[in-house]
Amino acid sequence: MCVARLKLPGEVTEMGASNAVYDADDGKFVLTLEKMNRGEHFPNLDLISSLLVKKTKTFPSKPNIRVLGKDIIFLHVA
Repeated sequence: MCVARLKLPGEVTEMGASNAVYDADDGKFVLTLEKMNRGEHFPNLDLISSLLVKKTKTFPSKPNIRVLGKDIIFLHVA
């Protein structure tokens, strides 16, 4: 499963009419979101790349993994 985080130009509510559907025939996602402020204009919704949130968490190239016992593994990711 792939989950995309979106940065919308305004606030939406997670209640009510919110819905997401993937149309496999057309290869399209259809999102229905309820705006927090009805009638507010959300500019540039057609610029998909500007809506995608960049990953902020970076992982070390070599994670710190240690076996501490028979059933205990320590994994540290900074």
